[in-house]
Amino acid sequence: MFELISIIVPVYNAALYLKDCIESILSQSYVQFELILVDDGSTDQSGTICDQYMQKDERVRVFHLQNGGVSAARNFGMKKALGNYFMFVDSDDEMEPGALHEVAQDFIQNADVYIFGMKVVGNQSEEIIVPENGIFDESTFGDMYIELYKKFIINSPVNKVFKKSLISNNICFPINISLGEDLNFCNAYLRNCKKIVTLNKALYVYKQRDSGSLTTRYYENLFTIYQAHYWDVVKTIKHFNPQWDRTNCRELYVMYSWYIKQAINMVSHPQNKKNIIKKYMEVRKICKAELTKECVVHIKIKSIYDILLKKRWAIGLSFYLFASRVKNACRSGK
Repeated sequence: MFELISIIVPVYNAALYLKDCIESILSQSYVQFELILVDDGSTDQSGTICDQYMQKDERVRVFHLQNGGVSAARNFGMKKALGNYFMFVDSDDEMEPGALHEVAQDFIQNADVYIFGMKVVGNQSEEIIVPENGIFDESTFGDMYIELYKKFIINSPVNKVFKKSLISNNICFPINISLGEDLNFCNAYLRNCKKIVTLNKALYVYKQRDSGSLTTRYYENLFTIYQAHYWDVVKTIKHFNPQWDRTNCRELYVMYSWYIKQAINMVSHPQNKKNIIKKYMEVRKICKAELTKECVVHIKIKSIYDILLKKRWAIGLSFYLFASRVKNACRSGK
């Protein structure tokens, strides 16, 4: 079936990588697509590069916006999409050759979403992450959702092809948050799907870069954000399997333990200017949360965080913060 696919690329100061991204799309063997480049107020040459490709290829459409963030750019692209199906590509990533052809072969299934794998490329590493082949409806997707969530396949919109007719005003990327907006969108969309197809193929190339990662960026309310993530995932699983009991899902507790560790790490972030008492209260809040207590009961967390989580967090926090200050002082040479 030769369906028109709208490929939406939000662009912001991506001049170093943008040409490779665009070329990987325009060179696809499946040609029934439009490429929507949404320039989100770039201050480098990204906007010019977009315009140059629009002049060379009639499949390319370019929109220049004031900077509003990646979520706003994606939402704009969805509104402008003309295809029955649409997908997203980040401006510093690429599509594998033949990716559109592989997905289009399955359009005969008339699914509401097609989920495929990706190749994750780091500076010195490469990992293939793919789902199993499958066709699911609302009653059978619950267990597969958990497997895909464990592999980080659910979280991102870039390894999926969506159906335009399912998009409503209630399904969009939230513009008021800067972490977890992808998962929020994907879960909201999936809860409206009647038929889901998974493809055991890595069709997207995700380039890992350090900019803005959890190790460098400060999120003041990270634990609150992660708790919202957890409950959104629970809501989605129960949509597909109303009888599912979250307290019996070790995989979700393992993921939540990672959330706990990241949230505690964030307390000692250099941009957290709160005094030691307020930092103490932040960690106390994390340790006393009901979900944290559940997590400690269901799994063992073997690290310094054991000290914090098993009601000995006062000593643990003092040591943790002291060690962090020593480490930072060594780095600065003070």
